[in-house]
Amino acid sequence: MNNTFIILTAFSLQVILFYVGYYLQKNNPGLRVLNSIGYSVLFSRGAGLVLAAMTSLILFPMCRHTITYLTSRYKLFRKYYPEDGIVLHKFFSYCTLFWVLIHAVNHYINFIVANELGIFKSLLHYNLIGGITGHLMIISMFFIFMFSIAHYRKTMFETFFYLHHFFILFFFAFYIHGIGCFVKTVEGKCVPYYSSLVFSPVILIYGIEKMYRITRRSTVITRTRYYSNDVFKIEFRKIFEYSSGQYIFINCPEVSKHQWHPFTISSFTEESNINVTIRKFGNWTTKFENLLKTTLPVSIKIDGPFSSPCQKIYDFDSAIVISTGIGITPYISILKDFVYKYKIGSLTLSKIDIICINRETENFDWFNKAMKIISDAIPEARCKFHIYLTQVIDKGTIERMVKVSIPGLNYIKGTDIPLNYGRPDFNTFFNSYSYSHKNINVGCFVCGPDALQNTVSNACSKYSNKNVKFTCISECF
Repeated sequence: MNNTFIILTAFSLQVILFYVGYYLQKNNPGLRVLNSIGYSVLFSRGAGLVLAAMTSLILFPMCRHTITYLTSRYKLFRKYYPEDGIVLHKFFSYCTLFWVLIHAVNHYINFIVANELGIFKSLLHYNLIGGITGHLMIISMFFIFMFSIAHYRKTMFETFFYLHHFFILFFFAFYIHGIGCFVKTVEGKCVPYYSSLVFSPVILIYGIEKMYRITRRSTVITRTRYYSNDVFKIEFRKIFEYSSGQYIFINCPEVSKHQWHPFTISSFTEESNINVTIRKFGNWTTKFENLLKTTLPVSIKIDGPFSSPCQKIYDFDSAIVISTGIGITPYISILKDFVYKYKIGSLTLSKIDIICINRETENFDWFNKAMKIISDAIPEARCKFHIYLTQVIDKGTIERMVKVSIPGLNYIKGTDIPLNYGRPDFNTFFNSYSYSHKNINVGCFVCGPDALQNTVSNACSKYSNKNVKFTCISECF
């Protein structure tokens, strides 16, 4: 919901800015000679004004320290800022690409027509600073967008990471793009948009945060634990305060001096050490795990902690947590906090349901201890696990397993939490939930692939009524 509100607001702002730029160009009598070129001038100027705002909006979601500060102190900001800032970053990036194409194509038309009319007598798009920087921005955007697609991000992260730094060239070229002034009145007076002044405050904040990251605290990993299916846990001394549900960026200089990777804190705030659970996926995590297996202690740098969507869980009357695979990680710390608040009598949530979906029982091994602690400490009426195993098992085998009660096959190993075979029926679950509760706001927190997020979001919309309001909040998977 928050994402939709922000995106619609941003889209409306862009339309308004385009019209303002178009109107100011068209109705300035001093620009009548330039306007004789035609609509391409009006379109390029309108798009140019939009881009002045888009460049700031692209960077803002990446100012994580600032966002964490605003989220923790201002409820209104926490309410309306999108659950996943990366979604906002991507949206503004695509908007920028769209307006850059409008701006650039119409400027090419401007230069061609201007030469034909004799308004200008040189190839401005090649020898004017505006033209040179414009081409540099287009080249940098090619590398940024080309290697930002999911395939490269997931299979060639290092390529994505380093080529994404073409944004430095883009912003430098954008900053000096207006030098030379293509848009002048008949008296020779420049009519700029002062775009560099618009985005300077945001880029200053971003730069300060980057410098702050360089000086961030260091610590050493003193303990590791390895589980099946490429999941491992690292532990280091608690060197900063954090809230349950927050995440950090980790840099390991022995693996890569420049790469920082985000991981959710899976320990509880009252513990003396900090735990982070990681799934080996890609070059960096593979190298990191190999290093840990051969060398301890290992020195790392920490940036954070940062706020995350799951921290909104106490803004609701009750909660439903839905995850696949290691997607339960963002909620482990929250669930531990849930137990703590229950024991001291400060729990505000009336109930929490945890729906975990995995393909193999081994995928539960790394957090079955946490599940046992939670299920033993809190009655099922307040906290209930719904565990689903999607591994294909024939009906006869399931019946035999139930008869002989094979440990770890019809219950989660080491717990009394039963296993359900197959996938959850979200329509049945949400329908039953909406009829059995009254006058409550329910936060539905989901961490999993897009298909799962869409299914849960649709169910929240379908089964919300005057008694029960479901709000879907997604974590980045």
